[in-house]
Amino acid sequence: MGLDALGILRNSFSGLKSDVGKKIVGIFFAVQLLHFGGTVLTRQELTLAGVSVTVFAAVLSIVATIGALRAFREGELKREMFTENILATIGRILGANLTNAVFAYGVAMLLLAPAVYLAALSGITAASGLSGASAAVLVALGVGGILGVGAAAYIAVAFLLAQPLIAIDDRRMFQALDESIQRTKGERLSIFLALAILFLGYTVIAVLVAIAGSFVNEMVAGAATTLVVAPLLTSLSLCLLNYLTEELPEAE
Repeated sequence: MGLDALGILRNSFSGLKSDVGKKIVGIFFAVQLLHFGGTVLTRQELTLAGVSVTVFAAVLSIVATIGALRAFREGELKREMFTENILATIGRILGANLTNAVFAYGVAMLLLAPAVYLAALSGITAASGLSGASAAVLVALGVGGILGVGAAAYIAVAFLLAQPLIAIDDRRMFQALDESIQRTKGERLSIFLALAILFLGYTVIAVLVAIAGSFVNEMVAGAATTLVVAPLLTSLSLCLLNYLTEELPEAE
């Protein structure tokens, strides 16, 4: 039986409510607290200190991501999950993410290129010129944009499991990418819908926080997003990735 988007999210929320899930939320809260501290320092014109703290928080975020994926798989939290083979794992994950981004962006631009070329022939060189564009050009740009975004999303979902496969199962970069393509086959629409619902939820929360911030304080609203929303959604996303690696069939 195939996966469904709501089932993916339901199981991910269940994992987030476990003892391990709660601890991981706490870890990402600490990481986001550093991020927020870096932002505050930068705003106080302590640029060097702010940048240093932000960079340190970014590195910790990568390490926490790897450790969290391993912890969700094992159902317990151990220190070695954040230290074992960490440098090689970080390198492979960064390489896989870069490959994903290059493929997604490249294919999107390739699909959008004909429409952009048509617009250039029509004398449109900037977004401001779209108001005077013909219907054919607007339709071409619209179709090209939809195809480009769709292709980028498809590639991103196809490569989605590379990160947990590297972090949890110690796969090499291209091995993880290839296995991700095989294991997501037939389930990409359900995975995409689950991620789309998650993104929509984040967007709604971010908008509500922004509205609340307009009545309270911009920094307070930013702190709420950084320290509360981000740790929860990051942990939920990692729990979702681990669930997929457990439920999707092994690659042949």
